[in-house]
Amino acid sequence: MQQGHSLAGRPARADRQSFTRMASSNELYLTLPATGNGPARAVADALYRKAREALMDAGARILCERLLVAPDAQADALAARREALSGLADDVLPTVLLAPRADGTSVHGVQLHAVLGDVTIETVEHDGRPVGRRLTQGDRTWLMLNGLGNAEAGGPAEQATAMFNEADAILSRFGGSFHDVARTWLWLNDINTWYDQLNTVRSSFFRTRGLIDVENQRTYLPASTGIGIEPAGGRACAMDLIALPGDRGSIQRFDAGGAQNSAFDYGSAFSRATVAPMPGGPTAFISGTAAIDCQGRTEHTGDTDAQIDATLRQLRALLKQLHCPNDRALFALVYAKDESVLRRWRQRWSTTVDWPNIAVVGEVCRPDLLFEVELTAQPTAVPAWHAR
Repeated sequence: MQQGHSLAGRPARADRQSFTRMASSNELYLTLPATGNGPARAVADALYRKAREALMDAGARILCERLLVAPDAQADALAARREALSGLADDVLPTVLLAPRADGTSVHGVQLHAVLGDVTIETVEHDGRPVGRRLTQGDRTWLMLNGLGNAEAGGPAEQATAMFNEADAILSRFGGSFHDVARTWLWLNDINTWYDQLNTVRSSFFRTRGLIDVENQRTYLPASTGIGIEPAGGRACAMDLIALPGDRGSIQRFDAGGAQNSAFDYGSAFSRATVAPMPGGPTAFISGTAAIDCQGRTEHTGDTDAQIDATLRQLRALLKQLHCPNDRALFALVYAKDESVLRRWRQRWSTTVDWPNIAVVGEVCRPDLLFEVELTAQPTAVPAWHAR
């Protein structure tokens, strides 16, 4: 394996503009949270110029990308991206997630995963549009699919069904199935009005595909996040995923984790975490995690600080279970139910947690849950922070 770098930006502290996290691998994980609330075009341009510099410095190519932005700022942000990444980006657009303004900020950040070295990257198309990338390294293949979903499929449940079917068709084309999926992200508009329907659709789909084996009482579920952030395009839902077509045996699945039992016990078909081989080494994908106890009940109802503390404890316990030091996080997304919860996170925790992160307002899957975090980590990463 050719050696390279894994980079991840870190939220600014008072005395520094940004940080880069280095590791001996051939992946690049870049987290660029916005540090100001100026005009959207200018803020996005600054973020994407940093992304361009990192990509060019490492000689890396984009594998997966997300842009988190307020609805009225997406056009300006995408225009800045086109200009800054000219000659570096292919036809696959980022997953655009529309999170409301918070403290005047319209562009929240950019999350980018790229690779370098002796690899092949091809654009994946479906129904005539680019939907992701296929990565090949030696005899191993990965699929990274972005922003799957169709607003014209009908209501939310119909859109969810079409979204899973679309992903299934693409996986099948490359010799895979949902058994080969290590991680999904489900972006759901107005989550608390139809999350039960989403769970019904997902569980039914997984049963028909054998991921839920009722007869043998086994499950083969991906790690997942289901969060209340509106995907661009007027859709009720959209999906990103990582799969290793034909290589399901290499994915470790942890139904339970930390002090939390299986989410499937209370109707949500996902694993607490998975570990899968990635180009830079075994990588832990920790599902969206919130203050839920071992019985599946919400903890500390109405108490923001206690829910945040409980969530962080669960994540640290999961990292320990996965033999991954706390400082080996590659990137995280932080979701706060409203602006007051987000502000509290930033006041007390954001500069003390050693995880590169972007924090946004996003509805959690229960009305009484105030906070959620998802995490990607690499146990073999070498932590070394550098100001840029």
